[in-house]
Amino acid sequence: SRDSAEQLRCVAPPLALVNDSAPAALSTLTITLNGQQFTTSAADFAYFGLPAAAALSPSCGPSEGGTLVTVTGSSLSNGSAYRCGFGEDDSGGPQQVVVASLDAGTATLRCVAPSGLQTGALRFEVSLNAQDFTSSGLRFERYSQVYVSALLPRSGPSSGGTPILVVHPNSFGCAPRCRVGNTTNVVVAGTYVSNTSTACVS
Repeated sequence: SRDSAEQLRCVAPPLALVNDSAPAALSTLTITLNGQQFTTSAADFAYFGLPAAAALSPSCGPSEGGTLVTVTGSSLSNGSAYRCGFGEDDSGGPQQVVVASLDAGTATLRCVAPSGLQTGALRFEVSLNAQDFTSSGLRFERYSQVYVSALLPRSGPSSGGTPILVVHPNSFGCAPRCRVGNTTNVVVAGTYVSNTSTACVS
């Protein structure tokens, strides 16, 4: 169909009609304005395999956004406009879409979680062309901003090894850690004790 004097819109046919020997392929696209004479110049159009997102790391983040999310899965390469979709709107599509990038070495996608979405488990999908999104059923958990309200104990020997109970607002995440120091940035693993406390060792 014709959108304007400079734009035409068409729907890509199945790859099997173009090349039935490959799950993914690079093809060419030409147009005609009268159904007969096609342009001699062509643009590349890439067919990719059916992508699927299998896991997120991390699978949660604060409601103000900014979390760098790494997506692993299958057939995530050969795209042209990578996107991550968070949440679900009334039409079933993503509520908010952000630009993603492909790490060709690991065949993973990376994107930064946006702000402005509600807390809770949000649907997460990816697209390789900024239009067709996966239906993988993954969830990204958004939680309210966490702050430290108490430490038990508040001190320990310089040799380390002190068990610390960190008290914080009602919130569950997905990968608890404790960072000790503002400049050394020593990060140690944490363990959830309850939805209001996390344990770690200095």
